[in-house]
Amino acid sequence: MVAHNEETKYNFKFCGNVMESRPNVTFVQTNKNSKPISLGLSNRTVVKSEGYWTMLTFLGGDNFINECGNESRKAHVLIICDHKKKTPSMSIMNDDLGTMNCSPSFIVRHRVVCEQKGLGGWTIFFIIVMVTVGGYFIFGFMYLRLVKGAKGVEQIPNRTFWFRVGNMMADGCGAVFRCDRYCGVGGEAGVGGAPTTSSSYSGYSPIEDRLVQDLQEPDRDSALLSP
Repeated sequence: MVAHNEETKYNFKFCGNVMESRPNVTFVQTNKNSKPISLGLSNRTVVKSEGYWTMLTFLGGDNFINECGNESRKAHVLIICDHKKKTPSMSIMNDDLGTMNCSPSFIVRHRVVCEQKGLGGWTIFFIIVMVTVGGYFIFGFMYLRLVKGAKGVEQIPNRTFWFRVGNMMADGCGAVFRCDRYCGVGGEAGVGGAPTTSSSYSGYSPIEDRLVQDLQEPDRDSALLSP
């Protein structure tokens, strides 16, 4: 990247050397009618970062001569989040007071430092599962109803499997939450005050009766939909 003013040109590379004759030189200042001056090295970089910006400070540049205490040059690059910037661009930071003569500062705008907000892995997995299950039931329902002519609960895809799963879940809930009935604990008092126990679960459910009734009335949906 290049930035310049009336008399000075600055060359900067994130990764790589600006001067082929000198390794690790990542920032170069070139004045009119003078040789390039190193402002910092890539292997001597200080990085500071917050939410939407990153500050890079390059150290180890050429020493000043008779100014700035003859210390080594350094440069600051402030990278600011800009979602619209696909290609980074660099500009010189304004210094009306002249406080940055010994350490010039630059601004780079790019979307690389923007916080990436998106869905987490588990959220994406949950969405995929829900879409798959929803598509399975919707397309299965349409196929059985429109192609096979199914009515009532016969429209449920693989209904035998799902009924079995429902019964197993009901039995599990009954065994966990109503163990006094199915495990022989805390039963009702019998003759002489002795508690009675149940050794097995009858498995009766009014829902099953309703399902059997629906299966015996295949034209129930047609009657409900007819005017």
